[in-house]
Amino acid sequence: MTESGRYLTRWQLTRSFEIGILTARLSVDDEQVLLAERTEGRTVTIVRCPWETLPTHVELRSDGTRVWIADRRRTHPANQAAVWPPASPRVGDKV
Repeated sequence: MTESGRYLTRWQLTRSFEIGILTARLSVDDEQVLLAERTEGRTVTIVRCPWETLPTHVELRSDGTRVWIADRRRTHPANQAAVWPPASPRVGDKV
């Protein structure tokens, strides 16, 4: 879960590391806990959560290419153009 209360998928975290939003610093307990540093220098703790332990308002959604976590408590649908972290353009995408 992020400081804003959002849960992230493995893809979102991997993408954050790839594009430099996060830098891994220390792995504990066979990668169940990871300390990372954000670009502005703040340290964050990342904890792996088994699916069955997530709150009932959290669900996985997919567009056939990506999977993201949706919070069903939202009153407005999320804009997928604003999915975090930003996705790389795919073949056929208009840029």
